[in-house]
Amino acid sequence: MLSLENFKASKSSVKVVTGHIKYGAHHIFPCKSKYITFLRCPIERAVSHYYFIKDSDPKIYEHPYRKFADSVSLEKFYENPFFRNMQSQYIAGYMSSLFYKRTSDKLISESILENVAYQNLSRKYVSFGILENFEDSCRIITKKLKLENRLSTISHKKTSKRPKVQDLSQKTIDSLKQSNSVDLELYRKAQELLGGRIQMMREGLRSRKKG
Repeated sequence: MLSLENFKASKSSVKVVTGHIKYGAHHIFPCKSKYITFLRCPIERAVSHYYFIKDSDPKIYEHPYRKFADSVSLEKFYENPFFRNMQSQYIAGYMSSLFYKRTSDKLISESILENVAYQNLSRKYVSFGILENFEDSCRIITKKLKLENRLSTISHKKTSKRPKVQDLSQKTIDSLKQSNSVDLELYRKAQELLGGRIQMMREGLRSRKKG
């Protein structure tokens, strides 16, 4: 395990940091940082996250939210502000996420979260992708970061015991949509933004071929 002292001594040499990290982590590094991220269909993500927690093997890894997930239904899990709209919380950053979880006025907190998340995604993230449009997303990110070739990808942490979204009841789907309404709106806007970038990339490729 990396101690705080070792981290402070080595952070100047860090090139890449990966993981589930909220916007704002760059404040602990001395160099300029660039953020990239992938978004996922919010309902798919919500179902996957809940069942990933329940699917974890306590003998190998005791997930910190395992007991809570085991004690409530899928719908009830996302009624908890801590778990609602998690993609937006991460992209909006630490302070916006904290405000969202602690503010009793849901209308105000969700409006602020949505606005900050979209502003960060469109202006402060150097690039982003959408899981449901993976290959084009990788091409966009590769081009933006000026990488010669895309590295190979390895799928891991698959959740084996989860229902498909289409197999859920309409009541459950409606509940998840309500609990993750900010994520759904951010996802819609991200699709539009990425779609425009993909179109520009394809037009550029066609122009080069003609030339």
